Amino acid sequence: MRGKSVKRNHRSVLLGTVVQVLTGLAWAQPVAFDISGFKVEGGSLLTEEVVQRALVPHAGAGRTMDDVKRAAGALKDAYAQAGYPVVQVFPPEQTAAGGVITLRVIEGRVAKVTVAGNKVYDEANIRASLPALKEGKAPHSGEIVADIVLANENPAKQVAVNFQASGAPGDIDARVDVVEDRTEKYTVTVDNAGSRSTGMERIGIAYQNANLMNRDHMLTLQYMTTYQNPDKVGNLTVGYRIPFYAQGLSLDLIAAYSDTKSTSSSPAGALFFSGKGSYFGTRLNQALPSQGEYRHKLVYGLDYKDFNNDCSLGGTALNACGTITSMPASLSYVAQLATPAFQAGGNIGYYVNIVGGPHGSSTAYGTRSRQWDAWRASGFVAVPLKDWQARATLNFQESSKALIASEQFGIGGASSVRGYDERTASGDYGASANLEIYTPDLASSLGLSAETKLRALAFHDLGYVHNITPGMIGETKLSSIGLGMRLNYGKDLAVRLDVGFVQSPTHPTVPVQRDRNKSFGHLAVSYSF
Repeated sequence: MRGKSVKRNHRSVLLGTVVQVLTGLAWAQPVAFDISGFKVEGGSLLTEEVVQRALVPHAGAGRTMDDVKRAAGALKDAYAQAGYPVVQVFPPEQTAAGGVITLRVIEGRVAKVTVAGNKVYDEANIRASLPALKEGKAPHSGEIVADIVLANENPAKQVAVNFQASGAPGDIDARVDVVEDRTEKYTVTVDNAGSRSTGMERIGIAYQNANLMNRDHMLTLQYMTTYQNPDKVGNLTVGYRIPFYAQGLSLDLIAAYSDTKSTSSSPAGALFFSGKGSYFGTRLNQALPSQGEYRHKLVYGLDYKDFNNDCSLGGTALNACGTITSMPASLSYVAQLATPAFQAGGNIGYYVNIVGGPHGSSTAYGTRSRQWDAWRASGFVAVPLKDWQARATLNFQESSKALIASEQFGIGGASSVRGYDERTASGDYGASANLEIYTPDLASSLGLSAETKLRALAFHDLGYVHNITPGMIGETKLSSIGLGMRLNYGKDLAVRLDVGFVQSPTHPTVPVQRDRNKSFGHLAVSYSF
């Protein structure tokens, strides 16, 4: 942009033959003069079109030094809007020959990058996760924020970038502060969210490595079974995450295998269920430019699900069960906003099944639609009320097609409508909501250590599902109320306890019945080491 000028077609007349020297002293004089255009020196980051749009309104007859100031401010604002806030714009000492005013631009550039606080992660790793932060480059706020957001998705490290002026004009020093956690971690979980047929008490163990090959590749392994009947339940999940920092992308690869055997009662006798399921999924995450505190991204997904469900009733095979394949592709939008007044986040996605697969025939699907599509969404909002907090979450699915069981929306369970078994009811479309009020931290008042956080809460859960297929339970409503407690000790121990009363009785055909005002308790403990 060196040597660029902005000109306006109008009569350019200097006041008499007086030569105006633009100095800091002259700016204070209320002298009017004509500005035929601006000449900008030292800039290279903005296009000529952007510069013209910022400066043209400040040219014309009868202008003053205040107009020159406003022109400099407008150009600086244009830099900030383009993502370059570290810029100086000023008129140097000059003679206004022909009414052309010169503005000089000093674009801030990174002179030195310092990394501090890192012990496990080396400097090369930290700098690789911030590709927009380089010596000799003008720092772009949007690109650097996007780098930070993607880097901080790694659970073992958090980075923050701060700038300060360096020695020479336009030079900036950047400091990257790093907070680390263990890159390798084992986690044991215990809860009572199982079922009566397989065992209420579940136990799980997980392993996570958050920095494979020193490139922030993350491997997660998890296995869960029941304490009473480990031979009846086995669920294995493997996840692998690859960040592509230079492209602002990350790729998630997920594989899962489940094997469950259970027996439950029904109006026609004992219902035996033996299910084996395989799942493979990919998610490509594309970060979008941040807008202030608003963070958002697009997620492109492709799943493969193959479930082999064998059922019998009183020893007789059922035609309603069998092996079914689904292959949904999806596009989701994910956003989060954090302000002093509230925090909110959520996602909405469109899913459509790709017809095919080894068990994707019309025979396998029966009365269910192979060409199904669905909208799925979830969100939350949390509002601080001094030391208290109100929180609401919502989950939703809408589909006009009859869906197979694995694609239906389920309600019931410790993370859905508390007080009921997991997926007590499911439907082609439905919604669930959780309303919670949290107390202030009670740990200090109880004399607990500074690392301990303890909050009590009251909750109200709601759920609704509807089935399109004739012969199925048309609609089901679940609800519950209760009190709870959340205890955390550092980053390693987490305890969750919820007790309450069921408010909506279950349908008579549901194997495990719940009557109104039936009491319940959910307990979950996890420990990482």
